[in-house]
Amino acid sequence: MGLGDKPNLTVSFHRAGTHSPLPIYVSGETVTGKVTLELSTETKVKYLEIHAKGKAEVCWAELQTAGDVTYTEVYHSKAELFNLKYTLLGQENDGGQAVEGHIQLSPGLHEYEFSFQLPQGVLVPTFKGRHGSVSYYVKAFLHRPWHVAESTKSEYTVFQHIDTNQPSLLIPQIGTKDKTLCCWCCASGPILLTVKMERTGYVPGKMAHPFKDRILEHNRDIRSNKTTCALARHVNKEGLNHTFRFFVVEVIEVNMRGGDIKTTTEAA
Repeated sequence: MGLGDKPNLTVSFHRAGTHSPLPIYVSGETVTGKVTLELSTETKVKYLEIHAKGKAEVCWAELQTAGDVTYTEVYHSKAELFNLKYTLLGQENDGGQAVEGHIQLSPGLHEYEFSFQLPQGVLVPTFKGRHGSVSYYVKAFLHRPWHVAESTKSEYTVFQHIDTNQPSLLIPQIGTKDKTLCCWCCASGPILLTVKMERTGYVPGKMAHPFKDRILEHNRDIRSNKTTCALARHVNKEGLNHTFRFFVVEVIEVNMRGGDIKTTTEAA
């Protein structure tokens, strides 16, 4: 095989016993798939291996001040959830090097199946966000004499079953906030806001009503009122915590006259 004849290497997954084309797994389940090698000419190969990894990574920036100087501090950290290694073709010694000799492969398609079990216990579900990610993938390496190793990577999804019908997640939530303007003899009657949630736990795709039975009581004219439902994401680097909030839905009301009792319902 000439230097310009680059092999085509791909990784694909298939769920044993199902017809689902989606590579989605839970902890403890067996991941199955294959590495496909397409060659245009006869090729000498030392060995073919895969690395199955799970990793978490977080990164964010904060403005810091030291005297009159303001600078950006970047926080970055990553953790390895697991790291598995298998040789699919050829042999590799304990030092990570191919044993003496090589394998001659003919032109065409060559397929090598693999399978491995995900760690038992709770695995962090796959996640991709602006400030961090949790990813799981299989990376294949093809080692040839006098060539830099060819590699390719394919990701799969890990998720965690959550039963939102358990009693602790069915408990309704309620919050009340009141405010009095001015003070002493000029004090107004309280402006009272009550927000109720029909339950504690939700899953993606579930309709939520964050402002169900949202009641605003007041005896003064109010120019505008804004209530926001936000998603909070917490990131951590070696004990250093930071929280990012993303607005999900927002209710804005204007020109409300004194004495009104306003009830609204919004879905998210």
